[in-house]
Amino acid sequence: MDAPSHLAKLGTLMPFPQTERFEYSVNPLVRVECTLEFPKNLELEAKLPAGFQRRVQKDFPEYEEVTPNMASGTSDVMKQFLAAMTSAPHLKVQHRFLTADGFGSVTLASTSLAFRSTNYTSWPAFSSQLWAVLDAFQEEYEIPYFKGAKLRYLNFIPKNGFEPPIQSMTELINPELSGPLTHDTLGTAITKYAGELNIDLTCQGNMTLKYGYAGTDTNVFVIDSTCAVGGLNLDRNQVRGLLVDFNKQSGRLFRWATTDALREALSNYVEGE
Repeated sequence: MDAPSHLAKLGTLMPFPQTERFEYSVNPLVRVECTLEFPKNLELEAKLPAGFQRRVQKDFPEYEEVTPNMASGTSDVMKQFLAAMTSAPHLKVQHRFLTADGFGSVTLASTSLAFRSTNYTSWPAFSSQLWAVLDAFQEEYEIPYFKGAKLRYLNFIPKNGFEPPIQSMTELINPELSGPLTHDTLGTAITKYAGELNIDLTCQGNMTLKYGYAGTDTNVFVIDSTCAVGGLNLDRNQVRGLLVDFNKQSGRLFRWATTDALREALSNYVEGE
């Protein structure tokens, strides 16, 4: 299925209001990740991506093999066992290239390319690296088209550490999202709060919004959004246009989901408290 022409204007349906952008002295973003999907490339299963590594090695000098769904802290013995089992389709090894400081990574598999940053500063900085990775990938493998794209923003909003102190998480979160937490008596008794929304962006795209306390930690509120589109044949320029629109959607969502009090507090955050 070819991408319809209106995909270049995916942002025409913006469910969140356009608002002024802010730069925070403390960034609540803990992770930003872009994933691109493409038709299975057998070359990526048949041999190591040495050519791709040469193209990105200046910015991503470190390398590691990753088995999908391998939990953090997996023992060396288990890693060796899983590596020996990689002939099984569901245990195919992925190739991860990391920056020297470990804050950025590129993960390459036979059907997907992912770029992640845990030190996000701005969209221009993030996208500049992303476009360079995408260009290197296309030059090496000449993928005919991309089948889908995702852009995820994971925010952790703390209640503690602000000056003056924040008395309640509801001061920081839009009441339309914090819901029962705003109740005078019920709100203080809630120890676990989580929700999920699926939001239509266009007939070809959607946003999944997960929100609530970080597990049972009532001092941290999570806003986790993923914009995605799939089932299409997208060229590189269409992918770029989609991701630019996804970034706009995600920024508007965050500003809608939070309050002016949070924006003011983030400029006065005392790190470590």
